[in-house]
Amino acid sequence: MKLRLTLGVQDDQPELVLAQYRAFSRQMPLMYLILLINTGSLAMSFRGVAPNLLTVYFPAALGFVCAGRLLLWLRSLNRAVTVEKAVTRLRVLVVLAFLLGAGFTAWGVLLFGYGGPEHKLHVVYFLTVSVFACTLCLTHLRAAAVGLLGMTTATLFVRLLEEPYGVATAMGFNGLFVAVVLIVVVSRNYTDFATLVQSRQVLAQRTAEAVQLFEENRELAIKDALTGLPNRRWFFAELSSAVDCAFNGQHAYPVVAVIDLDGFKPVNDLHGHSAGDRILVEVAARLAQHETTHVRVARLGGDEFGIILTDIRERDDARRLGESICETLGLPYQMGAFTAQVNGSIGLSEVDAIGHAGGDLYEQADYALNYAKRAARGQVTFFTEDHAREIRDTSLIDQTLRTAVLSRELHLHYQPIVDCRNGHILGFEALGRWNSPVLGEIAPTIFIGAAERSGRISAITIELLGQMLRDMAHWPTHIGLSFNLSVHDICSPDTMARIASMIAASGQQAKRIDFEITESAIMHDFEQARQALLALKALGCGLALDDFGTGYSSLGYVHQLPLDKIKVDRSFVKDIARDPVRVALTRSIMGLCENLGLDCVVEGIEQGDQRDLIARLGTPLMQGYLFGKPQSQQSALAMLGAEAHLFRAMLEAKQSAA
Repeated sequence: MKLRLTLGVQDDQPELVLAQYRAFSRQMPLMYLILLINTGSLAMSFRGVAPNLLTVYFPAALGFVCAGRLLLWLRSLNRAVTVEKAVTRLRVLVVLAFLLGAGFTAWGVLLFGYGGPEHKLHVVYFLTVSVFACTLCLTHLRAAAVGLLGMTTATLFVRLLEEPYGVATAMGFNGLFVAVVLIVVVSRNYTDFATLVQSRQVLAQRTAEAVQLFEENRELAIKDALTGLPNRRWFFAELSSAVDCAFNGQHAYPVVAVIDLDGFKPVNDLHGHSAGDRILVEVAARLAQHETTHVRVARLGGDEFGIILTDIRERDDARRLGESICETLGLPYQMGAFTAQVNGSIGLSEVDAIGHAGGDLYEQADYALNYAKRAARGQVTFFTEDHAREIRDTSLIDQTLRTAVLSRELHLHYQPIVDCRNGHILGFEALGRWNSPVLGEIAPTIFIGAAERSGRISAITIELLGQMLRDMAHWPTHIGLSFNLSVHDICSPDTMARIASMIAASGQQAKRIDFEITESAIMHDFEQARQALLALKALGCGLALDDFGTGYSSLGYVHQLPLDKIKVDRSFVKDIARDPVRVALTRSIMGLCENLGLDCVVEGIEQGDQRDLIARLGTPLMQGYLFGKPQSQQSALAMLGAEAHLFRAMLEAKQSAA
């Protein structure tokens, strides 16, 4: 069995069989060519010495077989074969090697009886050279090489021993020794060849495993673990590639959509992160419904998603797709014990807008998204030249604000808060203004946003608060002042400590100061905001929740905060005389304030009918242009003086009448 395994074709090793076949397909034509040349040479040297049977017919038959095999191997050169076919051909090769070897050996032995010593030497030379050449060509198939070499060498050795010459005997032993060594070399070469093939197979397997592992890691690197969508890294790489392909004319310019979920944060805060994760998974599934070859969706992080559209010919096509996505996202989300309502706002940008880089497209779409969340929540907004102009203006404002001398350029305006029962002014809200020597007067909504982006908001707060505390020395002691704090102020322990020390050092009564904070500032970090408000309350300051109803804290968190007032946002007052829903909402807020023992101030009163309706609903405290616009301290003091003069005149009139 060991001999059979050694000298057979190992069909249980397909890679080795195919490697042997590929080697032989290149070597066999050379072997048969050598045999044809050697056969012709030996036959020519024995012409006229040996009979025609041995010099013509016998070598012609052998040459015919060799030529046929030569052509067969030439035809199969570089052709792919199956393992089964390769095994069959190799086994045929082993048999033919033995048969042809026997044929050539027999022919040489028969020729040995004719001619002189030089002819016999040619026969020995022919057999030796031919068998060694064939052995080298068959070295990758040990069975054929060893069988041919052993049979031919043994036969020649026996025939040389029959010769009476000592030289012939020496040649026989010499040939036998070389044959044994050659068999050992062939065996080792074959073993090395088989080991090399096996090593190459193992290397190929490990390479395939490495490639598979690389692809898996690459898949993990570009896939969002929660939703299964491609992630931010994939999105920007794909966007860059899409832009490059567009400029190379391979497809239309891409359109980028950035989606942000409206109403997701309350679900996440009220029901926990697991509920938020389920919402995100469902959103991803709904977005995936809109995917095509040219519409690819990715999760960019948090509740933000991105879409790359690479075959949009008209802007309206992208808008319609965005509207369809908004409609899909706006459907209720059934989360077991509760139903969530989440909508999506979408910002869109295309190459034609301004820039060409993928990052520019994303930034433009993100800006359009932010605009949508401010002005068209739950809708689709395209990035336009107006937005580009706003970005340029914003950038200029940001740069100017970073170098602004705050003590020279910032000042305060004051807007009155009145009690409509008697028309008295109860206090003023201090409102910051920025008059830049470079840009002129900048709207508060613009420069406050710029201050938050540039990180100067706390410095602005400290500067304006210092101005207000200095101004308080000129106000009547019964007049209170309100001051706004940003989310950055509330969430900064250092800023809050600085505010407390400034109030203490000013010598002003803390009870005359109301600090106003927005719902969004509280919800950014509720616990930190609550601690900050408690610290201000401990100083004796009043606390007001500004813009109530526009954020998400509302009823869920109001009772947990040490508030004194709630200021109803101006959006509830707009068209209140013609909108019963606004009336009902405003009445509900007033009822909440009454139940919690809080004062209620309604903002945005601009018309008399609004004032009268709000007064009938039961809230006397109001603020708005109807009572006075934001004005300088001098104008505000003059307003107070006029009110005092009017009050004295009324009092004197009553006394005279009495």
